[in-house]
Amino acid sequence: MTAKPPRNIGVLHPGAMGAAVAHALASNNHGVGWCAKGRSKATTLRASGLREFGSLLDLCLWADTIISIVPPHAAIATARDVAAVGFQGLYVDANAISPATAATVKATVEQSGATYVDGGIIGPPPAKGQTSRLYLSGKKAADVAPLFEGSSFEAPVLPGPGDFTASALKMVYAAWTKGSAAMLMATAQAAEGLGVLEALQSEWEHSAPEIARRYERTSDAVGPKAWRYVGEMLEIASTLEATGQPAGFHHAAARVYERIAETHPRETDNASA
Repeated sequence: MTAKPPRNIGVLHPGAMGAAVAHALASNNHGVGWCAKGRSKATTLRASGLREFGSLLDLCLWADTIISIVPPHAAIATARDVAAVGFQGLYVDANAISPATAATVKATVEQSGATYVDGGIIGPPPAKGQTSRLYLSGKKAADVAPLFEGSSFEAPVLPGPGDFTASALKMVYAAWTKGSAAMLMATAQAAEGLGVLEALQSEWEHSAPEIARRYERTSDAVGPKAWRYVGEMLEIASTLEATGQPAGFHHAAARVYERIAETHPRETDNASA
C-alpha cells in the first residue's frame, strides 16, 4: 500500500542505483526530484519522468526527504552540500560507507537541522519483477520504510537503537561479496601473467565449476564498476579495523579494483552520477 500522503523526495543522484530508487518511489505516487546541475547526459536519461531542479537549493527547498546515493568517496561532500543550503527534513544516507563515515555524515546534516536516517542497499538495481533491499536504521527509520511499500525495493528496519546498523550490515555483506570477487580477479590476473590462465579455467571447470561460473560473471561485470568499488573497499577496511579485524584484505582489494579501473571505461561519465 502506498504511503499517504505522498512525499516530496529528492534523490542525489540518479545513477544506476539512484535512478532505480527514484523510480520505485515515483511508482508509489511520491513526488521525486533531482538536481540537474553538473549531471551527465546519461544521468538525465535515467532521470526521465522525474522532476528536474536547476540547483541543489531549489531541490532542498521543495523536498521533505533527501536520499543520498553516491559513490562512497562522495558521501561526506554530498552531506556538506545539503547542509550548506539549510535542508531540515529527513536525510537518508544509502551509501556504501563505514559506520564511522556514517557518523560524520550524520553530524554534518544535523548542523542544518536535518534528521539523519542510515541506509544500506543490498542487491543490484532490481530488474522487472525483482526486488532489492534498502535496509534502514535509526530513530526515524520507520518513517522512511513506508515510502517503499509495494515497490521494487523492500525497506526492512533493523532492530535495536544503533544509528548506523544499516551501514554496518552493508559493510560486512560487501566485505565478502566484493572482497572475494577482487581475490578471484587477482588470482586470474596472476594466472594470466604466469601463462596458466587457460589451464586454471580448465581445472576450475573440472573440480570447481562454481568458481568457473563466478569468474565468468565477475570478469564480464566488474570492469565498468571497478572505480566505484575502490572507495567501498577502503570503507570496509576501516570497518573491519574498528572491530579489531585485519584490514589488509580490503586494502589489497581496493588496489585490485584500482588496477582494473585503469583499463576499463566507467559505467557513467560523471563520478557522482
